[in-house]
Amino acid sequence: PQPELGFVVYLVMGFAAGPAFPTALSAAGARRGSATIVGWVVTMAYLGSVVGPMVIGLAAGSVGLQAAFVIPMLMGYVIVLLAPQVRDAAR
Repeated sequence: PQPELGFVVYLVMGFAAGPAFPTALSAAGARRGSATIVGWVVTMAYLGSVVGPMVIGLAAGSVGLQAAFVIPMLMGYVIVLLAPQVRDAAR
């Protein structure tokens, strides 16, 4: 009902989640056997970008779009919980 608020929320989410992928790549590159690990990070990111919208779309068809957006919210919480471990691995 408030598109301006939605725009601001997605803007903040983008700025918050934007550094996640480069940080994950940096952490993967710093590990032993980094070529394989970087490959897995890139594969999982690609898989998420392809499968994620499909899962949200299927969920939206069943429970509605508003409820389906709980999925990326939960994934955001997972990123927040795992961020310290990834940051430490990148160092």
